[in-house]
Amino acid sequence: MEKGTVTQYDDEFNGVIINEKGIAISVPGALVGEEIHYHIEHISPHAPKGWGRCDGLLNNISPDRVKPPCGVAWPVAGGCSGCPLMHVSDALEQKLKTQFVLNALQKAGVNYIHSLSFHSPAGTLNYRNRTDLVAAERGGRLVLGSYKPRSHDVIVTTFCPILRMPLNSIIKQVVRATNDLRIPACKPVVQISGALRYVSLFANENREVLVDLVCKSAAGYPPVWLESFAKRLMAFSPVRGVSYSLNDSPNNAIRVAPSQTICGVSRLTEHHGSTASLFSASGFTQLNTEIAAKIYQSAREWANMRANVVWDLYCGAGAFGRTFAPAKSLYGAEFSESAIEAARLVSQNDPFDTHFEVMDLEKVWPQWPEPDVVLVDPPRKGLSTNVIRHLLAMKPPAIFYMSCSPETFAQNVSALSESYVLERIEGFNMMPQTRHIELLGLLRKR
Repeated sequence: MEKGTVTQYDDEFNGVIINEKGIAISVPGALVGEEIHYHIEHISPHAPKGWGRCDGLLNNISPDRVKPPCGVAWPVAGGCSGCPLMHVSDALEQKLKTQFVLNALQKAGVNYIHSLSFHSPAGTLNYRNRTDLVAAERGGRLVLGSYKPRSHDVIVTTFCPILRMPLNSIIKQVVRATNDLRIPACKPVVQISGALRYVSLFANENREVLVDLVCKSAAGYPPVWLESFAKRLMAFSPVRGVSYSLNDSPNNAIRVAPSQTICGVSRLTEHHGSTASLFSASGFTQLNTEIAAKIYQSAREWANMRANVVWDLYCGAGAFGRTFAPAKSLYGAEFSESAIEAARLVSQNDPFDTHFEVMDLEKVWPQWPEPDVVLVDPPRKGLSTNVIRHLLAMKPPAIFYMSCSPETFAQNVSALSESYVLERIEGFNMMPQTRHIELLGLLRKR
């Protein structure tokens, strides 16, 4: 065991101690100014840095340390790593995230942005509308939970304070039903035929719930218990639909095939402001509806005009483009067939023309009328080289870029800099108490 004082934070927002050998030791849960006991778990063979674990606070407890509202929040209690900043004050969290964005921009050569407005939701609990839980076995009974950091050990979820109502009560009902029906859970080593692997839940603004079950197949077929289990779940008043998919892969991927509805509805309505969208339990959603709505509306306000033709690339279920509300036409592209189907269904009565297509933007480029505005909301890896190349060739007047990764956002802004300048950027705390930062940037043609 060693002793040291935390002097800075790393890019993961862990406290850093420079030990007597000059090695920077990152310690999750430790805050700047605190003196702690810690032990080293790993030293990098490539650089003077390592990783440790805090064994106790000694002196100078930071005024930014708060008591987590969850008893199993990693790294200061339990082992659930879903909210690794629950021990940090809102003010420090905002400061760390803001500086992280500015550092990413500077590193990518975007040197003209020196400040960042940062928006947080009205509340930091009960905001998450969707969750994925892993099925495991404890004492001969099935439980649902999440993996501990860097392990296959499961922390049982009995109550999660960030989940939207009524997801916690549904988790309890699902666990009870699985044990009443003697449904088996997959184990890390032994993959039992027909076992339950994961459960995904989505709750909309009206507290209606969808359940998606991910199972190991029974010799290539759905498990025999699926239908009776689905009927049991539908008896719970908030549940409006149950779906499933089969997953026999040896890795931790949650889904390897599209989900199929067993009973009830496959999608529920969720509103971002006045814009209605349709979401499933198995598809992508922005987890904080309040903040997502604020981002979509901010883009519309920043435009200072109503564009005639808008392209919405990586459009998901279409909420971003439909909130932007072009005067004439909206064109959306997304690789997910189910998301495009949902966008087409919900946009039928929009007061502008809508055209949504299933498209892999890694490989192809839309053949639509040229846009006044392009909206992009890519996955964490950022814009594909294909998209960047075509944007530079087409040169639309404005690009609104929504991003969940400051690093790839900054790299993409740099790659577009020969034709575009980042005119405006703001940060949004989409997932409070986590390391997640959502950005909205406006790039104008030079």
